[in-house]
Amino acid sequence: MGIKYFQIFGIQRSSTTFLTRIVGDNSLDTFVSADSKHMEPKSYEFIKTNLKNSLTKDWLKKNEELKKKIRLRLHDIFTLGKPIHPIVIIKNPYSWFLSVERWDKLENRWKETNFKKWFMRFNKNYEAWKDLLENPRTPFGKGTFCTYENLLRAPHDFLYTLRNDFGMKLKDEIIIRDRMASAGSKDPVKYFTEERKQFYLQDGDFGLSKKLIKQITGLVDWELMKFYGYKPKGGV
Repeated sequence: MGIKYFQIFGIQRSSTTFLTRIVGDNSLDTFVSADSKHMEPKSYEFIKTNLKNSLTKDWLKKNEELKKKIRLRLHDIFTLGKPIHPIVIIKNPYSWFLSVERWDKLENRWKETNFKKWFMRFNKNYEAWKDLLENPRTPFGKGTFCTYENLLRAPHDFLYTLRNDFGMKLKDEIIIRDRMASAGSKDPVKYFTEERKQFYLQDGDFGLSKKLIKQITGLVDWELMKFYGYKPKGGV
């Protein structure tokens, strides 16, 4: 069947890096791209552009073997017409807000005015990615999505889904690395501490105030969220 191509999509702080590592680390026949992973896919030319731009990256200048592989990817996708399978990842909107807030504050760029803009982008992008999954168009083929919570709860199950639905060949030994571990390492899986699981897999309010819960609930498109399996607090 040859190489399979996957494109990761997800808004910032949805754990796209974690997903990319899980799929890339454990497949024998897959190329996983995270280029443009946060973009709403309006124009499908961006994949061709980003793969071509990869050839000029500093870390590739002295690596002709990698350049050759990227050229082959371009050839496979745009000459042979091999499909790119999109994988969308999403996080519970309430815990996602906390990730965004913490991230922006660490970068010294958090402003209360960002609040509404982030959720407008959240709704817009996940609507576009839902449409892509339901109506794939060249160069995309059949795709799928996963929630961060399910990936955290059972990463092996998602890999088995890719194997069963897309024919992806898995390695004999499945490795789940912390997203900050260096490439090629087998560092302890810090991502799967009980504290992290308890926080992200809870049915509670994530420590949010009633005011924030009300604000978030009012900004999220819950009709759209039904597709991804989420409900507002209180089940409204």
